[in-house]
Amino acid sequence: MDENQLPCSQIFSPQMMLDHPHYKARNTIISYYDDYAKRDIKTYNVIPQFKNNPCQVWCGAPDYGKDSDDILEEIGYAKNEVNTLLEKGVIRKGPAFKNLA
Repeated sequence: MDENQLPCSQIFSPQMMLDHPHYKARNTIISYYDDYAKRDIKTYNVIPQFKNNPCQVWCGAPDYGKDSDDILEEIGYAKNEVNTLLEKGVIRKGPAFKNLA
């Protein structure tokens, strides 16, 4: 493969990635506490990482509708209008990932 300049790499299982020194050194796999699952979740870090513009993962996906009340009220909806939208199913709230618990 090398003589033909074909890019290739070993295919890593998730466990191989967790144990591999290169992935550990680059902090490729991180964990964060998930409020819904009530446990730490392992996930990929932001790739690529930039020295002068660092990124980070601080939480998972929010629950459906987590910020709907605040956003709709900020743009002018009254609390009772937001509740009506919720009752009619126009907006909804609930866990984004039900299978994590």
